[in-house]
Amino acid sequence: MGPLAPQSDNGPIRYTHYLTKGLIMHEMSIAQSLLDIVTSEASRHNAKKVVRIRVRAGELRGIVPAHLNHFFQFVSKDSIAAGAELDIEILPVKARCNPCDTIFDVEDFNYQCPQCKDKDVETVQGLELMVQDFEAC
Repeated sequence: MGPLAPQSDNGPIRYTHYLTKGLIMHEMSIAQSLLDIVTSEASRHNAKKVVRIRVRAGELRGIVPAHLNHFFQFVSKDSIAAGAELDIEILPVKARCNPCDTIFDVEDFNYQCPQCKDKDVETVQGLELMVQDFEAC
């Protein structure tokens, strides 16, 4: 069985589940949330073993991938996700300038638009924390 995704009336959709609602969580709590989300969804599909989990985390979340992986291996040791490979993609911070609509990479917390030099910007990437998908059999 490949990556699991709920089906919609209009065809398959990507399974995306946000781990937090605007809160920065400690890696242990995130690891437990990951396990809860993945095992719940895997059981809905009668999966016996989770082998890989892909997580997207915005840079502003301050996730340390090695720590999250360590805690995930700890909390999942007696579950169907024991030994699962945890792939963590750290997403860079991006912002959109409100006056000129330019989307740009934010580096060194410099939120000034490189195009028009305005500081009236909004963060459009970098706060995410979600299960992108997972593979189970």
